[in-house]
Amino acid sequence: MSSSEVIQFHNCYILRDHKIFKEDLWVRDKKIINPEPLFFVEKKPSNIQVDCRGALISPGFIDLQINGGFGLDFSHNVDDVEGGIQKVAKGLLRYGVTSFCPTLITSPSQIYHKVVYCI
Repeated sequence: MSSSEVIQFHNCYILRDHKIFKEDLWVRDKKIINPEPLFFVEKKPSNIQVDCRGALISPGFIDLQINGGFGLDFSHNVDDVEGGIQKVAKGLLRYGVTSFCPTLITSPSQIYHKVVYCI
């Protein structure tokens, strides 16, 4: 039985088994736990409660360097930078990537000035 802090995220939706459920998420030592042993064995409540206000809690990968994707290269899409980033963002979701840092390949300086200004 651990005595470390337990965080209860409530009023949230959880992505589990490819479906969305409204339920609480319990975390101890940075790991998601089953709260039943906490209730029935340790007989303790959570130490911290976080109201998620109806937010969806879902695991996600973070891509720290991506030059484009789905037929698009950020350094060649200078006329619609925002549209290109949105296209890549939507495409990455199906692979579990929820955040990313768009990057440029080595390019002439005018490309950087056009693209970086838009971001």
